[in-house]
Order: sequence, then C-alpha cells, then structure tokens
Amino acid sequence: MPAYRIYDAAAMRAVIDAVIALPRIDGSRAAWHQAPGSPDRGRDLYGRHCAGCHGDRGEGKTGTSLANSGFQKVASVGYVAAMVARGRTDTPMPAFRLDGVNHSALTADEILDLSAFVAAGLPGAARQTQ
Repeated sequence: MPAYRIYDAAAMRAVIDAVIALPRIDGSRAAWHQAPGSPDRGRDLYGRHCAGCHGDRGEGKTGTSLANSGFQKVASVGYVAAMVARGRTDTPMPAFRLDGVNHSALTADEILDLSAFVAAGLPGAARQTQ
C-alpha cells in the first residue's frame, strides 16, 4: 500500500468511502495468534542477513544497534518482524519480504524466527556467513 501522503484530499476521501462501503464480515480476530518464531533458527538468519549492518552481536555498524537496552526493552517479536518485513523508509534497511538487489526475500516463518532471535536479546554470537 502506498503512503497516504501521495493522495490529495479528494482522492483520500474516495479511498475512505470505498473502504467504508466494503461489506462487513462476521468474525473476530481475537482468536488469531502469531506463531512464536524460533530464536535458534533466527540466529543463523541473523548471521546471514543482518550481521553485516547490525554487527555480529547487534552492536551496530552501518545499521542501528539492536543490542542496546532501550531497544531491547521495547522490541517485541511483532515490532521487529514488521521492521524486517517492511524495511525502514529513508534508511538503508530493506524490506526483507521482497527480493532486493543485495538480498533475497525471507519467508514469513524466517522473518518470525529472525525476529524472535533479535527480540530475545540476540543470544549467543551471531557469525556473519555468506
């Protein structure tokens, strides 16, 4: 979905009206659960896809430090997964849900595993592998 700032007021109103007009579907998302992800599987993924920018131990290089206590206090698996999947606008952080010039897309399970590893505090040394 593109950023909303590309729409003028009339186009945005049309989008909102179209969404409001969609039929309602009975049901609840209350029973939905996110798979937990495996930090053990995520360690290898981190080494292959993240350590080059974020450092072998999350200390930060060209990318943000992921091992700092402030980040670790707020870094849920869901938050990290969203950043990994979507990337970060105006930063070098790519969207790993898509193939890129310097990386291949990760599956949803791989993103959850990687995110579980980061959110768990990057346990153990992650070694960069090619």
